Amino acid sequence: MGVQTAVACAAGAAVAVGVYYYATTQSTNGMQIKLSASQRAKKKAKKEEEADDSKQRVNVFFGSQTGTAEEFSKIIAQDGKDAGLNVQVFDLERFDAAMFANSNSLFLVATYGEGEPTDNAKPFFEWLTTQADGDAFKGMRYAVFGLGNTQYEHYNSFGKDLDVKFSEFGASRFLELGLGNDDDDIRRDFEQWTSKLWTTLREQLGLEQSGEAWVKNGVEYHLKYTAFGSQAAAMAAGATPCSNTLETSNRIIDLPVTVNRELYQGGDRSCRHVELDLRGQTVTYETGDHVGIYGNNDSESVETLAKRCNVDLDEWFTLADENGESPFPCPCTVRDALTKYIDINGVPRKGLIAALSEFASDDKEKQQLVKLTHTEAHAEYHAYVVEASRNVLDLLHDFPS
Repeated sequence: MGVQTAVACAAGAAVAVGVYYYATTQSTNGMQIKLSASQRAKKKAKKEEEADDSKQRVNVFFGSQTGTAEEFSKIIAQDGKDAGLNVQVFDLERFDAAMFANSNSLFLVATYGEGEPTDNAKPFFEWLTTQADGDAFKGMRYAVFGLGNTQYEHYNSFGKDLDVKFSEFGASRFLELGLGNDDDDIRRDFEQWTSKLWTTLREQLGLEQSGEAWVKNGVEYHLKYTAFGSQAAAMAAGATPCSNTLETSNRIIDLPVTVNRELYQGGDRSCRHVELDLRGQTVTYETGDHVGIYGNNDSESVETLAKRCNVDLDEWFTLADENGESPFPCPCTVRDALTKYIDINGVPRKGLIAALSEFASDDKEKQQLVKLTHTEAHAEYHAYVVEASRNVLDLLHDFPS
């Protein structure tokens, strides 16, 4: 597994496709995809015009604060495309009032703060509650999946509000509201909801394949890997537009941690008291503000993964998807990508495991990996991966071929 495949595969976790099989990843040794905002918009519009039947089109809108709703949206988009649908993913920050009427629309939205919309969904919610009318949603068929945490008083309030509001405007709900609980197993909640989603869409739109077609057919997710011989060459090529709202809507800065202590004594729950030093920083904090903490991956884990995949951590590169966008700030080094941007410690999804099976040279290991992806093997998957908190490094260790 070379550097292009390894980084592209790892980037799949960051871009949230949930697939580690990329058939057309390539290095152009300096060639760079560069598209202006207008060019990207025209390219997306052209794709939309190519749909043969508007009933086969599904729009997926996300409101995301930390990237999970965006990740889930792109997973749905990939599964939908594999099933023959024309699926488009939209950041709610970039909504257009004309997008909803006579559409098949999915909304994946997180609740933030005290029951509020996420930052990127606030303009949409303000329009929805102050300006929109029934004509904007006439003929819309919709489903909502909310992302929340039962530790908070206003659990999934934003998702619940959208579900009710769309119905009040006369839109037709084709699937019951899904509620993901991050205090338990939000990915399991999501998978259970999408299982119902694909069953319903197959009935309504006449799909021939299920949302798990990738298990049988594999998945191609196209990323262009451009390697540079030096930092100067990479910087001269310029930055690649970023598709991840986590990187574009939030200011991320380094802050020293001065206090980090556990508050619970005993039991299996953890709650920590953390203090950050703002002295000498331009950022300010007021009572009621929210802080998101994005920690670096452990350097030893990064080194181990790089060695396992035979990659050069100091190589400069860019990644670009079919829209010319990267899932994280580029150009950067492989070390920065694996340390700062890519979740190498997260629980591997079934799509990732199915894709890794493509690389397994040992037949027994391949079959074991494939078995974990089957719907009827949910208990085995949950015990081996989720309960054991295994990550991609653990999989590579347990399946060395």
